[in-house]
Amino acid sequence: MLIDVLKPQVIKRGRKKKIKNYQIDSRKVRKGDVFFAIIGKEKNGHDYIEEVIKKKASVVIVSEMNEAWLKEDITILKVEDTTRAMLQVAHYLRKQYSIPIVAVTGSVGKTTTKELIFQILKTRYHVLKSPKNYNNRIGIPLTLFQLNDQYQIMVLEFGMNHAHEIEELSYLCEPDVSLITNIGTAHIGYLNGKKNIAKAKLEILKGMKSGYFIQNPYDPYLKKVKSNTIEVINPKKDYDLYFTNVQLFQTKTYAILHYQKKKYSLMIPAPGKRMLENVLLAVQVGLLFQIPIDTIINVIEQYTLPEGRGTLMHCANQVTVINDTYNASLESLENNLTLLSLASNQKYLIFGDFLELGKYAKKIHKQAAKMIRKVPDLNVILIGKYSKTMKSYLRHSKWYLSVKEALSDLRKTEFSDCTILVKGSRKMNLDQIVDYFKKEKE
Repeated sequence: MLIDVLKPQVIKRGRKKKIKNYQIDSRKVRKGDVFFAIIGKEKNGHDYIEEVIKKKASVVIVSEMNEAWLKEDITILKVEDTTRAMLQVAHYLRKQYSIPIVAVTGSVGKTTTKELIFQILKTRYHVLKSPKNYNNRIGIPLTLFQLNDQYQIMVLEFGMNHAHEIEELSYLCEPDVSLITNIGTAHIGYLNGKKNIAKAKLEILKGMKSGYFIQNPYDPYLKKVKSNTIEVINPKKDYDLYFTNVQLFQTKTYAILHYQKKKYSLMIPAPGKRMLENVLLAVQVGLLFQIPIDTIINVIEQYTLPEGRGTLMHCANQVTVINDTYNASLESLENNLTLLSLASNQKYLIFGDFLELGKYAKKIHKQAAKMIRKVPDLNVILIGKYSKTMKSYLRHSKWYLSVKEALSDLRKTEFSDCTILVKGSRKMNLDQIVDYFKKEKE
């Protein structure tokens, strides 16, 4: 199969062995596995081929050669690009299974929505999902490699930084159902404007030969999407699906869910209006796959947010930390601040730079400062070179260049009976601050 799919240069044929799995991490290789020698930014998979041979892998796929490997009983296939070869094999394996694939992308909330869809669908089906942050041209193939006859549906998250990345993933997976949570400002520095972000996210449709695209009816860039080949579903118009009577609290949201002229009381164990849009899309996917509405509601009410995406942590001395350090955008900040404003005790914001904004960095940090300024009696700690520009708008704030500097001062501060929002881009390493408060808890 590998030779037919890749059409490689066959350097050496070892004894035929049944392929058990496909790996890029030499530590995970087992007897019979295929190993792709991926060349990454920091590591070169070819440096680990001797280790892989000792573990009795059946095939190594390489783009470089070492004569020492020829002495071993292993099949060696040489290609120009091992990452491209991995994508080709993953696409071939996807085509061997007729199960539907649900693909999720968006600027904010895609992991939360993917996880919620998974929880809903697994009440009736055996579902394979992309784990952790396996949402790119490396992670998605590794997920596809896990396909077998027991799975009935796949739920995948598509991530991106640049144009054409989602297009590649869409052609790779050929989704049957797709959705975009929203169009925000994340990665705007790479894509030069929200219109281009919308265009890049909508690449999710390119690999779809048929199926459904579920609109977010509240997003101005998505509610007007049309297609000649794919059925576009607007939950509000087509399924009479929407929320009213929304009540926001610090740890949960209450609302009335309307569906086909019936009303259902719903408690979402996560705060903020932004979460309602994610829930609406997940409910729609559940209905599309014939999950009963009562079952869907039960799943939602027991849902737990993924770590680092607005999760609450209760620490010593009545300190509550809102951990939103996984990613950052204006849209998610707005949601976080709504949550923070509901706190009745002393309020703190520890804010780190929003990255990947390019020429928009100054403008977006200014907009962030204006949002923050609207929260009364808020103590603000700013971290990073871009955040320094916000200090003039937030007069009583403190600024530090690095997390290390900020932590040095935080250790000298006594926190009690307060709520602390920790917010910033993942590469700012604000999780170190969350870990500090976590140790205080322990």
